[in-house]
Amino acid sequence: MDKMITSLQTRSFLLLFIFSCCSCQTFNASNFMNAINKDSNDVISSSELENFFTNFGGPNLTRCDFTNKMVDTYAAQPSRVSVFFDVLQSNDRQILTFTEWKEALFGNASLQGVNSSTVTENIKKLEKTVNDVIAMPNQNYGSSLWYRYTDFDVQKLADLFDPNKDGKITRLEVSAAMRSLDTHNDYGIRRCNFVDSLTSYKQHSVVSSKFYDALFTSRDITWADVDSDFFLQMADDNSDSDVTRREFVDFLSLQNQVAAGIVVYIDGTPQGGDTATQGISRSILSIMCPIFLIVYLS
Repeated sequence: MDKMITSLQTRSFLLLFIFSCCSCQTFNASNFMNAINKDSNDVISSSELENFFTNFGGPNLTRCDFTNKMVDTYAAQPSRVSVFFDVLQSNDRQILTFTEWKEALFGNASLQGVNSSTVTENIKKLEKTVNDVIAMPNQNYGSSLWYRYTDFDVQKLADLFDPNKDGKITRLEVSAAMRSLDTHNDYGIRRCNFVDSLTSYKQHSVVSSKFYDALFTSRDITWADVDSDFFLQMADDNSDSDVTRREFVDFLSLQNQVAAGIVVYIDGTPQGGDTATQGISRSILSIMCPIFLIVYLS
């Protein structure tokens, strides 16, 4: 087992995508506030907030609707928008309602209006929560689609990749399973579809988003068979070109733990957890954060 975990960790690609303690903002908050506060005064009314939400795609927004609009209109970072979507929610549905939207920005859904400075401060608080949950998903759970790493139903997910239950995962099975995540039928696996699908297996939505980054950052989202070969190579513990269900489950379980922020000791060296801000991950952060840094409200 130790050899298997060591081998898996050597090929663990999620370590490169655990961006914690990044000071980036999710979107251009200044433009966002200007769009809400149409009359440019010091008070944002409930009607202004509702009109904005309706024009945004309300009365109910899916993760895909919300993400697409934020990215297209406010130069938002997709991976952070997905987390922001969860932060705004107060229930376990994958739909954002106006009541949740108002509660998050006003601080109280019953208010008819608040100072724009209050909304600005609430957005900053929401951003802090986004930063916290990205850094350590396992310490931020129990809200909306934020599951404990131990809740992940990896066996049920393995059933999707092993439909004939013969105990072996093939290229065709991986390709079919991954393409089934294209719920929009547009020949592309979008982050919002991927996250919504994986959370149905009780995986923390932030972990699912990190998994998506690891899979698609250097790959086309249409998912070709060659992508399935790469995926299987990562899971092939003994490099015999055959991936058993056990190898597949162990691989997914390890990725889930590391991305959730669980410290996994490999050859005496801790991986994941607070170490996500050290070594390679810290170096990547120093490069990536300035790229995604957006001017925030002063």
